[in-house]
Amino acid sequence: MTPQGMQTLTFELTEVVPLERFSDSTALPGAVIVFDHWLEQTAQGLKISHRVTLSGEAQESYVARMGAHLEHGLKNSVEKLAQLLERVRTGV
Repeated sequence: MTPQGMQTLTFELTEVVPLERFSDSTALPGAVIVFDHWLEQTAQGLKISHRVTLSGEAQESYVARMGAHLEHGLKNSVEKLAQLLERVRTGV
């Protein structure tokens, strides 16, 4: 991910349960951002839930600078994840 006006951020996977959930995080100057994702097959199809947590002394400045970008970027990322999981599920 490359937030507007910032260098590309590198994320590290911190927890992985295949086809069930995963988490990743990255350290920022003065803050840490963590993304948690949960995958659930329902009668209506795949449900993907996620949470973004930003903590640290500089968190407020990052919220102001990155908030809208994260919301837009996460939506696109989740759509790509859903497509990938569907291919894995169907073997295509």
